[in-house]
Amino acid sequence: MKHFVVLLAFLLNLSSYAEEIEHPELRNLFEADIVVDANFKSQDQTYFYIIVNESIKGDHYGIKKGDQLKLFREDDGCVTVVDFSSYKHDRYYLKKVPKGWILNYSSIQSIKPVNQFANIQTSYCGFSYVNIPGRKTETINPSLREFAETYQLDASNQRYVPTVDSLSLLAKINSNELIAAFERCGRMSLDCKMDEEIEPQIDPVPDENIAVLPIQACEVLYQRAEYPYSGKEMEDFMGKNENPLADQGIKGTVITKLLINEKGEVSDVEILYGVHPQLDSLAREKAFSLPAWKAAEDRYGRKRECYTNMRFYFKIPSD
Repeated sequence: MKHFVVLLAFLLNLSSYAEEIEHPELRNLFEADIVVDANFKSQDQTYFYIIVNESIKGDHYGIKKGDQLKLFREDDGCVTVVDFSSYKHDRYYLKKVPKGWILNYSSIQSIKPVNQFANIQTSYCGFSYVNIPGRKTETINPSLREFAETYQLDASNQRYVPTVDSLSLLAKINSNELIAAFERCGRMSLDCKMDEEIEPQIDPVPDENIAVLPIQACEVLYQRAEYPYSGKEMEDFMGKNENPLADQGIKGTVITKLLINEKGEVSDVEILYGVHPQLDSLAREKAFSLPAWKAAEDRYGRKRECYTNMRFYFKIPSD
């Protein structure tokens, strides 16, 4: 009986690791060798088969509409092969291996429904544009393909870097909602939440030998840095800006990266996305003018230097 209880406890503990942690879709998009919109066809004990509707990334592999791909079925972590039959129409993130293709990260979380990509709150209705009378309904796939071609993931510092010049990027921002949303969020995510592509790290245990602690995003620390104003006051602070270039028709949103030191002071400001040198300079000055924040703390009560993004809006009065 004692051995049975021990075994049961072990199995219950093991099952707690069976639930997979969702892998951020942006990282999948940039790390996968190919990304396809496809329909599930069938599966056997070793493989499952999909029929490609559209290639979103990886055109150099020559995969086109109607092609059948054979993928290895993956262990779900509990010595059980994943059943893919419920995934009828999905976006698949694939890695090339010597014997064929596997899902990126060997996980069912590497498949995302075609009606989902982050949380774009614009004219999109799921994975398609809203069907305007008289216009053909278009899928978001062309926009997603252009998005993947516009950036690359710099794994050395976990940043997304444009592959095009600034003028080309500006044109894409004006025509592609995904790219526009990505730029609004400081190239971190598509819904302006915490940088979901970088997993929060556990705060290191206090060690007197550690002279400098790593600088992390304010949002991942145990006690994030708190704004010096209330939510509404903060919105007004970012939005109510005199625009000296309004008469020239120049407007836009300047995205800044603020470094908040252990005293809660803004110690450095970096322009992540600029509009015009004059407006960029005004945004930087305004960021530096912020009163002291409530400093961030880690789980050990240590004041921590951290960074966060802030947007400043420069409008034309008639808007």
